[in-house]
Amino acid sequence: KPEAKRDVEKNLRVHLLPFFGNYRLSQINTKLISLFKAAKNIEVSQTTQRPYSQKTKNNMLIPLRSMLNTAVEWEYLNRAPKVTNFPKDIEKPKKVYTVDEAMALINAADGFWSVFFHMCFFYGLRSSEARAIMWEDVMISKKKMIIRHNFSNEILTTPKGGKAAPVTLLDETIALLEELPRDGEYVFMEDGKHLTRGKLAWPLVRAARKSGVEFKGYHAFRRGMASAMAEVASAPVITEALRHSDPSQVKAYVNLDEKLGSKARRDLANMAASRRRGDASA
Repeated sequence: KPEAKRDVEKNLRVHLLPFFGNYRLSQINTKLISLFKAAKNIEVSQTTQRPYSQKTKNNMLIPLRSMLNTAVEWEYLNRAPKVTNFPKDIEKPKKVYTVDEAMALINAADGFWSVFFHMCFFYGLRSSEARAIMWEDVMISKKKMIIRHNFSNEILTTPKGGKAAPVTLLDETIALLEELPRDGEYVFMEDGKHLTRGKLAWPLVRAARKSGVEFKGYHAFRRGMASAMAEVASAPVITEALRHSDPSQVKAYVNLDEKLGSKARRDLANMAASRRRGDASA
């Protein structure tokens, strides 16, 4: 995908070529790779002025590993040195929006952003997938939506995982979508164009300030859906609802279909509605 290509090119230009560029392939061994990893462990990102995360450092190794294996395949090397990932950091708690926080943000949002946040939370959409929803993907009469597109580096492509996924729409979602104007091919548009990534942050920041909810970014909606579903659904159903490209092994042993994810989403909506009613009567 375009974003993956961009990241690989950046890792080559910024990290791999400056360190390995003056060495011949036959000189790149496990010791040299260990020195590279040691240097990156103490290096600070020029963008954030912070040490690189484990994920960022491991992403640097992906093209290196691929190139060395390709060199063996093309018979430039007899054997590729082993490229192991960086040791795991102490895992930090993932930021999630609770049901109450997500509903507060949805209610505090301006204009169509309320619907946008709703889609991100109740359907576990990545913001790049929500931006790419087209009206042709929404079948209100059938209460269905097909998640078939994603913006990668502002280029329209397939969702993460490469497969389109059908989901059953909640009645609340249908009501919200029916109120939106159809100004173009995309559900969410501004100034006659699809939403770009640069326009995402401020509406969520504004809703967070208005509602008093901590700003945790868009992916916290997706994590929040999964965390909330854990109260009403099994792990395989949550995996299906999140449309993971690399599902856990349990999915291979359980017969799952889209109806199970739909029921869990319905239960989640009922839980959110009951909490709203409880707050209103308090």
